[in-house]
Amino acid sequence: MSEAIYIQHGQALTRMELTKYSREDDFQALLEAHVDLLAGDQVNPKSPRRWLLIKREAGIPGSEGGKDRWSLDHLFIDQDATPTLVEIKRQSDTRLRREVVGQMMDYAANATVYWPGETLKDLFYQTATDRGETPETLLADFLKGSSFDGSEEEFWQEAHRKLRAGDVRLIFVADRIPPELQRIVEFLNERMSPTEVLALELRRYSGGEFSTHIPRIIGQTSAAQIAKNNGIPPKSAHRLTWTEADFVKYLIENFEDEKASAIQKVLDFCRASKFNKIEFGTGQKPSLNPKCLAISKCSPITIWPDGQLSIKLSWLDGTETSRAFRDKFQAKLREAGLPYEYLDLPGRIISVAISDWMEWTDQLLEAMRGAAEEVLNPEVYQPLIDPSRLSRFGDAGDEVHQTWSFSK
Repeated sequence: MSEAIYIQHGQALTRMELTKYSREDDFQALLEAHVDLLAGDQVNPKSPRRWLLIKREAGIPGSEGGKDRWSLDHLFIDQDATPTLVEIKRQSDTRLRREVVGQMMDYAANATVYWPGETLKDLFYQTATDRGETPETLLADFLKGSSFDGSEEEFWQEAHRKLRAGDVRLIFVADRIPPELQRIVEFLNERMSPTEVLALELRRYSGGEFSTHIPRIIGQTSAAQIAKNNGIPPKSAHRLTWTEADFVKYLIENFEDEKASAIQKVLDFCRASKFNKIEFGTGQKPSLNPKCLAISKCSPITIWPDGQLSIKLSWLDGTETSRAFRDKFQAKLREAGLPYEYLDLPGRIISVAISDWMEWTDQLLEAMRGAAEEVLNPEVYQPLIDPSRLSRFGDAGDEVHQTWSFSK
């Protein structure tokens, strides 16, 4: 006789017998429709995890800019912006013993390196749209009460930072976790940091018209909890609020004079322009995120702690005004002759090392200024520089001086 539980309804009892999932696809669909089965209260009892589905069958490339080589069953994210990779196997799948571990390690190792900065957000927007939901509303509701409440852009920036740092969660899901896999999961979770490695045993009981699913998280050993500070982030991992003074100090201490000057030039431009709502990030290191709230709540560019520039075209999609700015900004970047073919593609994030973008800082800032003025006040602003004086790629020896006038 198989293992069973009983459900009482009135004076009757219904016997619920342990039942296998007939197809892996059914198993995947169940988690997609009922994310609470991931047992967020067991993953972190002190601060139960809530889940947002990023993508089912998320493609992962095996090289920079390469085609997808693997397909992850589910990609979720929690309210603290921790990417959560989920791989599902049925008990009958022989790969559940050891092969699935190597498979997940491949996924994690390549996703953290080869997923571009916009991947998580773009996949989420695609998933929500395909399901007939509004991504902005869905995300805003998910973040209510979290530390990112009302700060959707910071949420995605933190998700990108965690992804690059390997601060992710890996969950193996099966209807029965074999002892061999349990030992591997516990071993990895005790020794991997900041990566969290867990298994979820999801047992299904069926009988009559009823079906029940009982989740159990595996991997939260005492040693793992101590190693990960009992699920409480160390003080050094708490979110910080960087100021402009902190940011300038960071520039001086971490960049050569020429690179620090290029970043300072962007900062000076933003302070004197319509992009004067400037945030410096809340991570362990500062970033530069200028915004023009009349255009969008999202910043069109970000300069990361290593000096890398992200031109975030795909983030400028919330309103008609932001889309108009995006299109003009993209067109002006193309007109300036920036050497990036994918400027012709809509909805992308362009990531460029500081050693490259510092050569065309003037063109970048002129494109931002011109696009903003044409969208907001085309009749008021007149540039005081002849655009022909700008070198296409900042040829050595050319000194280009540019003046902006902001009249009312």
